[in-house]
Amino acid sequence: MSDQPKRPSQPPIFWITIVGGAIGLSLGLIRFGDRLDILVPVIGITLAVVLLIIGGFALSIRGREKRLAAAFPDAIHVPIVVGYELASASQQVAKILGDQRIALRPSTYAALAFDSEGVHVASGGSDAFGLIPSNLVEIKGIGRSLLGVRETISLTLLVATESGDVEFEFVPTRMIGVIPRALSRADFVSLFEKLLPVIPGKEVKERREAARPKAPALTPDLAAQLARVAPSHDGTLQYFPCQVTLRSGEVLPRVCFAEQSRLRAHWGDDPRGNTVDPREVVAIEESPYRMPQRFADELYEVGESGMGYLIFTMRLRDGRALPYMTGNALDFPEWPDGVTPEDVVAVEPHVGREHFVERNSTTGHGVAHHMWCLYSNTEEPTPSAELPAPGS
Repeated sequence: MSDQPKRPSQPPIFWITIVGGAIGLSLGLIRFGDRLDILVPVIGITLAVVLLIIGGFALSIRGREKRLAAAFPDAIHVPIVVGYELASASQQVAKILGDQRIALRPSTYAALAFDSEGVHVASGGSDAFGLIPSNLVEIKGIGRSLLGVRETISLTLLVATESGDVEFEFVPTRMIGVIPRALSRADFVSLFEKLLPVIPGKEVKERREAARPKAPALTPDLAAQLARVAPSHDGTLQYFPCQVTLRSGEVLPRVCFAEQSRLRAHWGDDPRGNTVDPREVVAIEESPYRMPQRFADELYEVGESGMGYLIFTMRLRDGRALPYMTGNALDFPEWPDGVTPEDVVAVEPHVGREHFVERNSTTGHGVAHHMWCLYSNTEEPTPSAELPAPGS
């Protein structure tokens, strides 16, 4: 997402019409409030003009959808709102691919059709549609986009070009009668899941994977040591919260191991922050500072409290309640003085939000500083059946 939205090249005609009509009615009431013989025709003309423009606007959207549906009957059709960022990205892609039919104008409505050929782009009243080939497009996920001065939820495509990947963020809508309405988050997730198998994004993935470094594999000895650590589970992804000893003799008490390809499939990229090269590790054991596995699994299963974060409360044996807010990885919580993982008796997902209303909360807790160690293996370590999970 760009830091600053670009100035639109055309005004939002629809909303200017509504505001203009309201101003016209207000001025008519002020000027001719006591002259019904003049006021009634003024109101009638103003309303007629506004309704004509709204009707033309609605017919334009419907006509575009019908043309797109007739041209691509088996595609997934998505009406969209064009913000400044999408307009800029579409113009960039259009220039690189040499197809100006892809270019969109800001503050307008358009439509996309997704099928095995790629993404068909429809704007204006033309029957000529732009095409972003399917091998160049990947569905990245759900994000945020600017519409005017308002930030709203969006879906993001990655378009592979010779100049690098371009983020194509669009805001889908659904038609209720002739009026486009915003999608709920559940609708966004459903649309995202429908689009995933349609747009494979082979070339985008190949280019990105070729450019990204691959983590080394664990030695058989280290893999055996890691298998003795009970992992936490975030869907199909496994986190191994460990303490490691390096070749230098330094001991790192909080290191989270994860298989790189699975983590990238889950997160979209490698984690930010400090990392440990597995080739520098000589010994692995379970971290004494990890959250007990069964509680971590419970929180991962419940999922996010909001986009990119989790809020939960830990209940201790002595009756205290510790509120936490973390990112998507929660295996290394901050432990207050005198509190150990063995003191935790329960966790309450999504409880404790009131402690994080202020930006610099002094009553809530977060994640302790930790490091990541990514490795590449054809198979993940199989946890030993002989060792019970922590806290079990």
